[in-house]
Amino acid sequence: MSDLDKYSDQIIEASVTDGGLSPEVGGASSFGMVLGILHRWYIVLAIFILVCSAGIPAIWLLKKPQYNVAGFIRVAPILTNLLSGEQEKGEISNYESFINTEAIRITSVPVVERVTDELVDKKLSSFENYAADPVKKIQQMISGSEEKPSVSTILKEMISDKVIRAYASNNSELITVQMENGNTSEAKQIVDAFIRSYMAIAVSDSSNSENQKLNLLESEQKLLFQKMENQRETIFKLGQEFGDTSLEGRYGIKLQRVSALLTELTKLESERIRLELEVTLLEQTSGDDSDPSALLRIRQEYINADSRVRTLVENITQLEQNLIVAHQVLAPKNPELKMKAELIEKLNERLTELKKEAGDIFDDSISEGISKTGEDRLVQVRAALERTKKYEDSYREMLAKVDTEAIDVGRKQLTIADLKEQLVLTKERYDQYTRRIQELEIERKLPARISVAQYADIALVVDKRIKLTLAVVFAAIGLGVMVAFLLAKVDHRMWVPNDLTKKIDIRVIGTTTAFKNIKKTLLSERVEEDFHTICANLGLFNENNQEVPKQLVITSSVSGDGKTTSAINLAISLSKSGKRVLLIDGDLRKPDIGHLLNLPQDLPTMRNLVAGESFDRVVCHLALTNLDVLLADTHNPPDAYKFLSQFKNDGYMEDICQRYDHVIIDTPPILAFPDARIWAKMVGSVILTGLAGRTTGLELQRAVEQLAQVNVNILGMILCNVKADKGYYEYAYKYYMQMANKANVRKRTNSKKFLMPIPKWSDDKS
Repeated sequence: MSDLDKYSDQIIEASVTDGGLSPEVGGASSFGMVLGILHRWYIVLAIFILVCSAGIPAIWLLKKPQYNVAGFIRVAPILTNLLSGEQEKGEISNYESFINTEAIRITSVPVVERVTDELVDKKLSSFENYAADPVKKIQQMISGSEEKPSVSTILKEMISDKVIRAYASNNSELITVQMENGNTSEAKQIVDAFIRSYMAIAVSDSSNSENQKLNLLESEQKLLFQKMENQRETIFKLGQEFGDTSLEGRYGIKLQRVSALLTELTKLESERIRLELEVTLLEQTSGDDSDPSALLRIRQEYINADSRVRTLVENITQLEQNLIVAHQVLAPKNPELKMKAELIEKLNERLTELKKEAGDIFDDSISEGISKTGEDRLVQVRAALERTKKYEDSYREMLAKVDTEAIDVGRKQLTIADLKEQLVLTKERYDQYTRRIQELEIERKLPARISVAQYADIALVVDKRIKLTLAVVFAAIGLGVMVAFLLAKVDHRMWVPNDLTKKIDIRVIGTTTAFKNIKKTLLSERVEEDFHTICANLGLFNENNQEVPKQLVITSSVSGDGKTTSAINLAISLSKSGKRVLLIDGDLRKPDIGHLLNLPQDLPTMRNLVAGESFDRVVCHLALTNLDVLLADTHNPPDAYKFLSQFKNDGYMEDICQRYDHVIIDTPPILAFPDARIWAKMVGSVILTGLAGRTTGLELQRAVEQLAQVNVNILGMILCNVKADKGYYEYAYKYYMQMANKANVRKRTNSKKFLMPIPKWSDDKS
């Protein structure tokens, strides 16, 4: 592989992996998906035939008509209460839960074991190598197993496969026991066996359940009776000390006495404090050197020691703290703040009054003490202080005793009240158990709640083969459509022009016909007609002068999309209209125009023109036409960008445009190299090409985005190799990058099939 090939691979890989479709391009419309599915109708048909050919014969061979045999068990609702004579309503959900539970019990293991014991000796053919699943039958046939499963195992398999089932019928009191089988006689025997076995177990369980309930209730009743006796005895013992079990009055008397003693004790404490201060004062004022400041200090201590003053100060302090907190929480104009402030103000006024009263009392005591002899008064006050202390100690002892008695009476009162409440609750529970025992004893005399409504009989003939056949048909169609849908979903290739216009906002210039759809003798004529149409559309789409633009770049998103053949055919078509046309091979990486036009390999190229040779000696003229060709070579491909920049800067394009009516330039793919964008920027007008069935919307979208970055005019797109009945004005795109190798040579050779009749080359430079 050459260095150019390696370089080309790297560029292509980077372009493809970094790209992505916009949401409009990537998301297919519903109509597009339908067309995609219709386009793949053969896939739908093949899957339909395959599934139906396998499924339908299997259904009609393996699935036989089944008889639905059913028996019924009645479960009565809640019966009339014989004690009250009223109908017990109960909750419907409870009844539904009960009847559904019983339906499940019918196919439970204990019932199955009883049925097995009843049927094991009857040798029923339904149990012979039973296998409801066709796969199981096939496995048994292949393995040739002669081991027969037990009747119990077969019954469990039938229940698991829903051949035998029991269910509660809606809006009725019946449980249906049902079996599907081709042998109605044996099906009736099996269903009746289930009904009899269930009834035997239900009657036995009901009797045992009732006995267990009665025993449990009687046992609980005895325990509750003993508990009531113990509670009554405890209450009697607690009240025996006081002669009554109601201690509210006695407890109130105790509390009143505690309050009275506490009041007297408070008075004695105040008197003791006053006397202690008076003693201190008399001791300090007994001489002539009495200190007025000491007297004032003692007076203040006396006032602060007053119990009323002390209590009020504490209350005011607490209210002031609450007011500070309220200021932080409430609005300044909140009336609650004003009320609290007024309350504190009134309490402060009251505090002032109490302090004044205490001060007056102190002053009176001092005046009385001064009026008497100091020594006599001191002796009297000390004696009074001692008496007050004794009274205070006595009252404290009495208060402690009475308080203890009150607490003891209160605790006993609470204990008796709690025991009485427990006794009431116990009595209520005891009465409930007694009533329930009476109800159960009467219910045992009622008719059975569960009974046999009807033994087994044929209820329905079930033939599912038609439904299963229809299901297989629809499933086959659905599977085919789904596969076709998935293939259409992941296939972004463009097959017809309509695929393109739905996804990308780009003008459709025209299409070329696939050579497989027409005869070889008519191929050249059809290609010529296609490009005449394309030239006409280019003139119609040019809003300025309704002519084909003077300079055109023909390119594609990736290689192999028909850009070179389109460029040649467009140039030939324009030259046949009498215009002087120059076809430039702008692909410096992999030039193909010379090969496709059968030109000699040693002709001059653009590099000769840039090297200084005259334009007339470099350009190649095709005989009998107005078409000239400016070739390119692969000399030093990595230098292509630099070469194109020099070609542009030296003004060669301006000189060329003055010589010709139209200049058609074939370039490398846009997503491979930047050469196409350089040519497009140099010329200003671009036509994109795509190959039906290969180009994807992702590739085309990337190409359009890159051309938009250099601000060039995209005239539209040509979709090549479109089926003859699908051509004209719809487009599709796909990324694809191809290396320059031997396979490319063969493809370029095959591309000659798509060309118009090629004029012969002439070396006349005139």
